[in-house]
Amino acid sequence: MFVFFFSAVFHEYIISGALGKLHFSAFIAMMANYPASIFQEILKKNKLVDSTSTALNVGFWISFCFLGQPLCIVIYLYSYYLDNPQYL
Repeated sequence: MFVFFFSAVFHEYIISGALGKLHFSAFIAMMANYPASIFQEILKKNKLVDSTSTALNVGFWISFCFLGQPLCIVIYLYSYYLDNPQYL
């Protein structure tokens, strides 16, 4: 859990520093990976998903590429443009 927390703080620091606003979306998104990893281990332990199966890998990449990062970027940019309407 420490690794997820450290990573979440670091990601939030980088994104908030770039945009000049603390928003905690990156922190929440990174911390959501911890319960997701526990859920994956439960699936493997109960033999619902084979550890060599690509289902978990596909699920990760779909959530990472199509949901997680783009949604976080949209949230941060929307928040930035609300504070700086002259850049619209």
